[in-house]
Amino acid sequence: MAVYFGSLNDVTIERRETAEAGRAAARLMKGLEVALGQTGLSLPQYRLLLFLSGGAERATALAAWLDVSPPSLTALVDGAVSRGLVQRVPLEEDRRCVRHEITPLGHEKLSLADGVLVDKLGSVVSYLDPDEAERAIEGLRLLGKALDAIRAEKDANDAARVTGAAR
Repeated sequence: MAVYFGSLNDVTIERRETAEAGRAAARLMKGLEVALGQTGLSLPQYRLLLFLSGGAERATALAAWLDVSPPSLTALVDGAVSRGLVQRVPLEEDRRCVRHEITPLGHEKLSLADGVLVDKLGSVVSYLDPDEAERAIEGLRLLGKALDAIRAEKDANDAARVTGAAR
């Protein structure tokens, strides 16, 4: 397979290994996206249901967490609402605002998608010896932990910016 990274031969071993890990992640992501297709969900739809499984949220929080623009979020949510996966619920204190909630059907779809992803990851790591497979899964969990920390830091920075602007 050809290597395209401004020639990985010109970089340190550590940087080359990191680039190879990034490439593997990109290839894995595509495989997981294809697997999700078996459930009728796209990767953005899966991420939407995953986030909403933690509780109802306003559009601004959803757009920030999903890293999408408001128009993209509207299209994504409209599709999920039309399929019965998500519902919009007006806020009692401000009827102009709505919170988005995952529906029972959305929970079912999310559970099905989780199973498909577990199967796909299991299939991929089955090509490794058991110790390597365990390390690969642990590595993915650690990456999830790092992504959670990045999100928490971004949320804290955004909240501090809003608080500072309100003064």
